[in-house]
Amino acid sequence: MDISSEDPRVATPDAFDEMTMPTIIAESVGAPKTLRKRPIRTKKKEEVEFVLEDGTNLTGFIFLSLDERVLDCLNDSRPFFPFLTEDGEMLLLAKNRIAVCRPLS
Repeated sequence: MDISSEDPRVATPDAFDEMTMPTIIAESVGAPKTLRKRPIRTKKKEEVEFVLEDGTNLTGFIFLSLDERVLDCLNDSRPFFPFLTEDGEMLLLAKNRIAVCRPLS
């Protein structure tokens, strides 16, 4: 099926103004969907020091479940985990790049 620019079903960007665009989007989306609530996961911060395979030292915090140990986090199936540096920067660390881990707390 060939749809040309003369087809009334095809809209050009200049055919919309600020008022019609939200209406069209709302009509195409339909009724609002009910958001599924996720269970709240309570985490604790554990201070650790990592030495990466290239010799870089990182000190900061990892986030663990209340009954989880640092060792459990490093041995689970996720290839990456969130790490908060002392400076407040959030990183995703690749577990396969960690050479040494020292829990500090």
